[in-house]
Order: sequence, then C-alpha cells, then structure tokens
Amino acid sequence: MLAGPTRVPTATAAQAAAECVPTDPSIAPVPGCAWIAGASSGIGRALALRLARAGWTVVASARRADALEAMAGEAANGRIVPLPIDVTDRAALAAGLARIERELGPPALAVAAAGLYEPVDAERFDAERFRATIELNLMGTANLLEAVMPLMMRRRGGRIAVVASVAGYRGLPTAAAYGASKAALINMCESLKPDISTTGTRPPRSMRACPCLAGCCGDCGDGCPWSSGPR
Repeated sequence: MLAGPTRVPTATAAQAAAECVPTDPSIAPVPGCAWIAGASSGIGRALALRLARAGWTVVASARRADALEAMAGEAANGRIVPLPIDVTDRAALAAGLARIERELGPPALAVAAAGLYEPVDAERFDAERFRATIELNLMGTANLLEAVMPLMMRRRGGRIAVVASVAGYRGLPTAAAYGASKAALINMCESLKPDISTTGTRPPRSMRACPCLAGCCGDCGDGCPWSSGPR
C-alpha cells in the first residue's frame, strides 16, 4: 500500500526553499492527489512540502527512495507518499500511475519537475552529456505526459505543470544542453495547449523557474553558472 510515515518535522533547506514557490489561490486541494515527478530535491521537493502543508495528498516520485522517505517524514499526517520511479522508464511510470489510481484515486495535479544540469560549453562539448540531459529533462517529461495526459483528457479534468527555466529563453554560459532541453519543454507545452484546452484539462504550464535562482538547488553541480557555491 502507498503510505507515508509520520515523524517529527525537521528544518531543512528544502523547507526554507518552499517559500520560494509562488502563492497561488489554486493551490487549495481538490478531490484527487498531486503527483510530482522529480520530488527528491530542488523545486520538486519544495513544491511537495508546500502542497502537503496546504492539505494535498502528494505522491512524490524520484529515483532516490531514501530522499523521498526523508522528505515524507517532514510532512504531517503522512500527506507525502513516496513512490520511487525513474521517469526515463515508461513502463514504470504507467505502472506507478495504475497504482496511484488504485490506491489514492486519479491525480488531479501532475508536476514534471525531474531535471538534470550537466555543464556543456564549446571546450567541454560532450554529446553523451547532451544525450543524458535530453533523456531526463525532455524525454522524462514526455514519458510522464504520455501516462497522465490521456487519463485527464478522458476525465475532462486535471492540471499539468512542467518545470522549465529562464535558460529555455536565452543561451546562458555552460548551459548548451540544459538550455536546449528547457527550450524544448517550453515549445512542447505551448504546442500542446490548443490541443487539450477544449477537453477541460488544464494545459501543461511552463513554470519558468531556475532551480538555483529559486534558492533550492539540489541536483546542479558546483559548475552551475547560477550556483552561489557548493551545496
């Protein structure tokens, strides 16, 4: 069964970073749960904690099961439910969604927050780093949408959010791969909007937020051009 542990909350950097997530009247919980992919660190973690405090039941997915369990312990009443998943695994995402539907009901909100920053510039141009970044940032998001979007369209309801970045609008130093992946996400969201706007589903929204600028960087390395220092 999907069940989150209840422990005494502890102060962490992610909790402080949750204050960086903009206040939105629509954050109030609705029937159904929230599913956040990429919830073990960064913006995904901050948003999971914020939604849990607002009363949502949050299914938190990422590859690092230990990080998800630790975060679940910071949320009261077991509102954060760990569900370890690799977003690059399409079959695992489909199975995870089926389990969520079976045990918690269909997601009312799906957030694609899984992301990777690998520094790539002219001197360190590496096609494999490019491939890894695109595979996680772009294809991981596409895999999540493939799972949840048809469900929401059939139900004629739901909301999808995709975490992009200011790097998707303009080239930034060492962000050749990262920026390209985020530009693709923004374009994808804009392209999908007219297709599903008439179904009652909230179209994918490109949440233009750079993890480091938001103060809750968890995955970027020390080479990240927006990092204030080692984390």
